[in-house]
Amino acid sequence: MGVQKLEHLTGQNGLYAFLAHFQPNGEQTMSGYKAQRKTTRNQVLAILTRENTEGSIGTRRNRRSTLLACCDILRTYGYGKQWNIRQFGIREMNRILDSLRRKKLAPGTVENYMTHIRWLTRKIGAVGQIPARNKDVSIAREKNWPSKRKNKAKALDPKCLEGVVEWAVLVTELREAFGLRLAEACRFDHAYATAFLKADAGPIRLHGSWCKNGRPREIPVTNDIQRRLLAKVKAFQDRERRVQANGQKSMIPDDKCLDAGLSAYSGIQRRYGIPGHGLRHHWAQERFRTVAGFPCPFAGGPKYSELSPKDQEKWDKAAGLVNRELGHGAKRDDITAIYIGERQ
Repeated sequence: MGVQKLEHLTGQNGLYAFLAHFQPNGEQTMSGYKAQRKTTRNQVLAILTRENTEGSIGTRRNRRSTLLACCDILRTYGYGKQWNIRQFGIREMNRILDSLRRKKLAPGTVENYMTHIRWLTRKIGAVGQIPARNKDVSIAREKNWPSKRKNKAKALDPKCLEGVVEWAVLVTELREAFGLRLAEACRFDHAYATAFLKADAGPIRLHGSWCKNGRPREIPVTNDIQRRLLAKVKAFQDRERRVQANGQKSMIPDDKCLDAGLSAYSGIQRRYGIPGHGLRHHWAQERFRTVAGFPCPFAGGPKYSELSPKDQEKWDKAAGLVNRELGHGAKRDDITAIYIGERQ
């Protein structure tokens, strides 16, 4: 190619012009090049960048990873280039569901996929293109989930914390002692949480910004283990001065944002074999035992139907209290049953 032929290849559109030399229609080449950049994955990433602001940080992270996994599934069917995500419909949904079923994922996991897929269809204006109810796509009803019948509680083995950095140890102990979610424990500000405590008696309070769905709550301090832990957290935060942008302190290292702190903790958790959400399940069962005076079904206790009317009242009170202190919404006994066992 001579010098004169190369002169028009300089500038912003030089690459497009260069490609045009090898195609009979230069405009088609430019369009094709642009289309290659608009893969299904990139289109979804653009939507997530603009719209993924609803729910907790964990929800947003799960939404992103789930929808990108859906893009990977669709790519195996030939999607990915020159396909508009706004054409998403029942056919694409069924292909994703077929792939998930072949992997033998739990119905609960499939339901989570559908939740995020419906979120995407709302954002692209395709709400009516897929069924609104899970039962219409043959996903097992919630009460039939195998996970609902399993005890997921895990007690903390102190040996797991040997060699772990101090902030991660305290985060783990907060999760164990108060049944906190990971993000709640990472955001824990001792000064705010203990403002209502008097002589180590009373509840700690969790700020709505720490909690899932922005739902603040209180958890009573009932034992010396909790009191000693709060004293350790205070000493740590007084020493480290870990202050967030909103002026509150937290357990997260100064050089990390919340997402980076959660990621760092997850790596530590895997490396040292620290239990995850099972700590929260274990706390719920111990709290139920303390309030009711007998263990819940998952901890070896009797069925609800086997209890006397008086003990059934104790069950109802304990289950309701655990529900609130876990931070579940009103009338969400179905969720609390995952922690303590079914009311049957």
